Amino acid sequence: MADSIDNWKITESKNDQYIVGSTSTEDGKFDEILSFYGISNPSYIDSNNKDVVYIYNEANNHVELTNRQSTSLTAGNYYIVSVNVRTQDVLEGGATFKIVYNEESEIFENIISNSSYSKYYFFINAEEATTLDLILGLGNEETETIGTAFFDFLEIQSLGTDKTTFDTTYENITTNHSDNVKMVEIVATEAEDDTTTDEDADHDHDHDHDHDHEHDTSSIWIAVSSSITAVALIVALVGFAIRKISGKKHTKTKVATNYDRRKTLDKDMDKRERIELRKVMIEDLKKNLQEEQTKFNEYKANIDKQIEELNN
Repeated sequence: MADSIDNWKITESKNDQYIVGSTSTEDGKFDEILSFYGISNPSYIDSNNKDVVYIYNEANNHVELTNRQSTSLTAGNYYIVSVNVRTQDVLEGGATFKIVYNEESEIFENIISNSSYSKYYFFINAEEATTLDLILGLGNEETETIGTAFFDFLEIQSLGTDKTTFDTTYENITTNHSDNVKMVEIVATEAEDDTTTDEDADHDHDHDHDHDHEHDTSSIWIAVSSSITAVALIVALVGFAIRKISGKKHTKTKVATNYDRRKTLDKDMDKRERIELRKVMIEDLKKNLQEEQTKFNEYKANIDKQIEELNN
């Protein structure tokens, strides 16, 4: 039975100055327990169920009890979870009634009802299957308290798929006790949609196009830089070769006393040959430079055209 302490476990306490239990007139100890702790008879809601769970704080404390067995909720079903709460000698903080599901929670807190029981309701629309845990408490994180809280006739009522009864009951109770009612909708988790709309596809296409554009432009400019470097290197080589050939110094040879006309003619012939060879080399280098310049101009024109197309 939910009103038996055997169905609950202590999950929160700030100190050991508390007592939790369930009372019943059936075992003859109820009056003895109540009188020992100075607790008056809580008066039962249901004469057929005389068990009451209680939390007694001898000193300021925050104590919570959680059900030992979770309740399974079926997808598409409606539920009403309720409990009667009464406090005694509680001046602040009050009692709490809380439900936990899918790592979320709803709570009634700061319940102070020292004269009689007050009933609290959670109306649950379970759009998806899940498990439900219940928590009863006295005091809270912000305000610890002394006194006693009684929890009687805790009930989990399943209405199946009967939405009409669910709505009607909700309207009837909220008419006079709106502060004691909470509507809880456990919304079904939406599956991720793998379908792609045309707009998303166009967006992705534009994004990919921009990315490709950036990549292509970057590659083009790398190619241009490489080509410019190659041409510059050729120009440098040509210049170096011309300076090497033109700048070569010829030392003057002293004429021997015995003049040799043949040797002189041979030297003149060698000099003319070197000059002709230099001219041929220079012409070849200039020709290569012109060819490379032409290739570069054609390549650059093609690159400029591609860049213009990408920009448009």
